[in-house]
Amino acid sequence: MEHVWTVFCRRTIIDSETGQIGIIDCIDDLSIAPRAGQKKAFTMDCVVATLWARSDVTKPERGRFRVRLLTPSGISLGEQQIYPLDLEQNRWLRTRMALPGLPIDGAGRYVFVTELEEEDGGWRSVARTPYELEIQPREETPTEVPRKKSRHK
Repeated sequence: MEHVWTVFCRRTIIDSETGQIGIIDCIDDLSIAPRAGQKKAFTMDCVVATLWARSDVTKPERGRFRVRLLTPSGISLGEQQIYPLDLEQNRWLRTRMALPGLPIDGAGRYVFVTELEEEDGGWRSVARTPYELEIQPREETPTEVPRKKSRHK
């Protein structure tokens, strides 16, 4: 089993006529302004997409993979769901994992680590897809808009 790519993006589109994938708005840098008290995650629809190929195009293959999210301090966040890879009928396989939000563990470089399961049950890293997270202070909106003084009395 061969990993071709992993991409972090806002969304993907599959063309109904050609079956080709369109990757929309690749993400390598995010800037957020969390609400007061919002510390663990922020809501943003995004996708982690992968492409896999047979090691030998004449031999069908099966396998499993997972994608972990590492914080700037190297801690793995979120659940590590395992996904099947079935290349028995097709030579290529695309996967799309929709993420309704992302965990936050401070500003810095986060990395999606794509791992392929080995025959012995261990995991081998096949890709590292980073993005930078910047946390901005949230600007408070005034509750009352000041009025201009009238020139007329």
